[in-house]
Amino acid sequence: MRAVAALTGLIVLAGPCLATTLGGAQDAKRASLTEIGPVGIIVEPMDLEAVQDGLTTDALQEAVVGRLDTHGVPIDRGAGPPPHLEVSVNAVKGDGGVYGYSIDLKLSQVVTVRATGRETVASTWEFGIVGTIPAARLPTVVGQVAQAVDEFSVDYLAVNPAP
Repeated sequence: MRAVAALTGLIVLAGPCLATTLGGAQDAKRASLTEIGPVGIIVEPMDLEAVQDGLTTDALQEAVVGRLDTHGVPIDRGAGPPPHLEVSVNAVKGDGGVYGYSIDLKLSQVVTVRATGRETVASTWEFGIVGTIPAARLPTVVGQVAQAVDEFSVDYLAVNPAP
């Protein structure tokens, strides 16, 4: 019981600091999207076994483009130089037909290294989630990718209001 009370006290004391830190990180992540212009889309190819179980690169691409269009985020359909929203879904089928999967989104753009003044490409906005799902439900992962794109869109539009 003392351990629970001590842990509760620690959470109460650290909570405001943690919330401030996380809030500041979220603000910086969002601010990195300011005035970046249209966003190219790169969807990494799916593993053959996942495709056979119904999760295709084309379905992911359609979901990403559809959600960005719905929110009014401008898309660089030629996927020229950065910025790019990179979407990666890794799915590994285990025993019993259950997949372990990860969804990773990141916005890569050209940044300037303060120490050298040189430009490079770096990820400035990221989202990731992991989970498990039966093979029969694998195609529903597309919906989770769409929700992640919704989060990106909210952050993008917060610092790039529609005209």
